[in-house]
Amino acid sequence: MPLHRAYSGCCYYFKYDIVLTYKHGRDVHLADTLSRAPRAGPSSPDVDFIVMTVSFIPSSCVEDLVAHTAADSTLRSLTSVIKRGWPDKHYNVLLPVRPFFTLRGELVLQDGIIIKGHKAVVSWYCRMALL
Repeated sequence: MPLHRAYSGCCYYFKYDIVLTYKHGRDVHLADTLSRAPRAGPSSPDVDFIVMTVSFIPSSCVEDLVAHTAADSTLRSLTSVIKRGWPDKHYNVLLPVRPFFTLRGELVLQDGIIIKGHKAVVSWYCRMALL
């Protein structure tokens, strides 16, 4: 790049009062996707829930999914928290619902089914019937 073009580019920005400030990564809520490596989530062998894609659940199983969601105590508690609203701190959430705290902005309740994006939260006991 010729020097005169670089100089004219710098002179263009002199008319603006630009202030650059550093923000720590935890303060940047909408970070660039490529700026951070994904966090490795806890991998526990005793996980009681999985997330299944809603589009692959047959319509005949939707009633069963609603019934299993209503029958499971943890999913009932999660449904209640979603309806009521999430507290600000994770330690204010009931212990069975705490694994879902990091997903609080993504979980919605639709027709008795807890949905994250295009996936449904399914209890462990219902998983084998749906697969």
